[in-house]
Amino acid sequence: MNTISIDKLLEIGIALSREKDDDRLLGLILHEAMGMTSCDGGTLYVYDGESLRFHIMITKSMNFYKGGRDNPVELPPVPMRRTHVAACCAMENKLINIADVYAPNDEYDFSGPKNYDAMTGYRTQSMLVIPMEDDNGDVIGVLQLINAKDENGNTIPFKKEYEKVIASLASQTAICMTNMKHAQETMDLLDSFVSVMSTAIDARTPYNANHTKNMVKYGERFLQYMRDTNNEWQMDAQQEKEFLMSVWLHDIGKLVIPLEVMDKESRLSTRLAEV
Repeated sequence: MNTISIDKLLEIGIALSREKDDDRLLGLILHEAMGMTSCDGGTLYVYDGESLRFHIMITKSMNFYKGGRDNPVELPPVPMRRTHVAACCAMENKLINIADVYAPNDEYDFSGPKNYDAMTGYRTQSMLVIPMEDDNGDVIGVLQLINAKDENGNTIPFKKEYEKVIASLASQTAICMTNMKHAQETMDLLDSFVSVMSTAIDARTPYNANHTKNMVKYGERFLQYMRDTNNEWQMDAQQEKEFLMSVWLHDIGKLVIPLEVMDKESRLSTRLAEV
């Protein structure tokens, strides 16, 4: 079994805080948790209204990986009932450590993993299920690890010493996800404000109608051309956002410019009349 070092925990913490993509963030925490516990499989669920939605599934021994926006897990969500171990973990915000899902158990319904085993020939045994709790105490997902392994590759129960460490990582991930959500909401608000301001600018005069929106379309086509041609000056995702924001705002000063100056047809009419 792997020994968890303080340096390793710090490295993971730094990596989690730096990640800005939610798909990569969730993939990172699942991979690191599986590596720390030397387990064979893992599933990460995201809380979605009245159920837990499968986000990532990994089974190393079967070379199986599905998840994220580009390769979604096509399984029905887990209903929020306490008989489902992942749902119970989320509803009661508690860590659950099961030595063998096939041992007699009247508390949880393990029909899901058993059906998976019947279809694939896999043998689910030990399971560690951890809630992903953010800094407000809200559970936003569940991390489920399957089949811990010893040095000889034998399936063993998950050791108690890993519970707090993995729970800490899961909580840190949840906080990062919440921060990312808040940041996105702020950006959406800013985008909405800029769009309204740009519309107001264009609406002040018929000579400027739709000018800003058209410039944004040209900007998007320019960025696509840079990507298609693999131009050395092409921008990353953040730079592209900043570039398009500058296009939206390029005429912001026209909000305070008098119409007799801004209207091209009559811009010089007064001065010409004086000559």
